Amino acid sequence: MKKAVKKMLLTAIVAGMSVPVAVHAADDDLQKKIDKLSKEVADLKSSVKKVEDKSLGKCVNRHAILTHL
Repeated sequence: MKKAVKKMLLTAIVAGMSVPVAVHAADDDLQKKIDKLSKEVADLKSSVKKVEDKSLGKCVNRHAILTHL
């Protein structure tokens, strides 16, 4: 009887110790995905800003040319 209780206790301890390891691994994967997506968002914002700046620059240049005519 004592042997069965010890075995169950040991199993519970080992199971309890393995859960944080699995959660930590999942957290690391999730953090990597978040970091990757954050970089992609920053890159896209940069690209949009460059396009907007070019478009605004062309618009301002056209306006300046037309007003000086």
